Amino acid sequence: MSNTRKIALAAALLVIVGLMIFVGVTGAAMKEVECIDCHAKGTLSLEALACDTCVSGLDDPEIIGDALEESVDCALCEGEDKNQTTLKYAYTVPCKSCTGDDTPGLIRGNGWALLPPLIAIGLALITREVYSSLFVGILSGALLYTNFDPILSIDSVLDHGLIAAASDTAGIFIFLVELGILVALINRAGGSAAFGRWAQKHIKSRFGATIATFFLGVLIFIDDYFNCLTVGSVMRPVTDSHRISRAKLAYVIDATAAPICMIAPISSWAAAVSQYAEDGNGLDLFIAAI
Repeated sequence: MSNTRKIALAAALLVIVGLMIFVGVTGAAMKEVECIDCHAKGTLSLEALACDTCVSGLDDPEIIGDALEESVDCALCEGEDKNQTTLKYAYTVPCKSCTGDDTPGLIRGNGWALLPPLIAIGLALITREVYSSLFVGILSGALLYTNFDPILSIDSVLDHGLIAAASDTAGIFIFLVELGILVALINRAGGSAAFGRWAQKHIKSRFGATIATFFLGVLIFIDDYFNCLTVGSVMRPVTDSHRISRAKLAYVIDATAAPICMIAPISSWAAAVSQYAEDGNGLDLFIAAI
């Protein structure tokens, strides 16, 4: 890392630490703001009134007031008989959108919620290390979420973040790890180098290298991730030797990865789409969509 980049990284870390200390001391991340969804949908506020007919359809409303004797308009009723409804009780109803309990219609959220993604993006641009930058961004978000409680922050990252994400897509995670292992095995075994030597003998131009990348991307249609990993690792030395930019190589690979897998009946896309169809007609539905 160059001295300029080191200075920029040190300055960014000082700014991040300073902002986190400021937010922690002032408690700005815990500020409650009005839930826009609740306000737009007219969710009952703390002092809202409703008649017996409307209250009967609510989920366990809590009585917060005494019975009313006068006849006033119902806050929920709609129709011609709205003005003839007798209100009897005052109720508080939790906001169904933000699941607020104590203060319906209020949620924790403000401009400081943008700090974690800005930290992750800024560090990624400075250090060119995506994984470490994402980890720092996730950790800063967890600290803001738990009001800088270290134990709760770790629990939030593991329990509410990693475990919650992996529980629904564990199969995809395992599949991607296996793909990475397979591509690394091909590289270690010399498959990529052997193809490179063959390509150097038969591919003599930039156009030929681009077309070879295209056709190889079409041939590997089993999975789009496997396509990107395999074609990228195999064709990168070839395209580099013909002075084809990495950006163009990435574009050609991406243009032949998912699009080809989406129109190939035998692919991971077909299996994924088929599982959402009923009565075992998933493959027929996928072919019909093609």
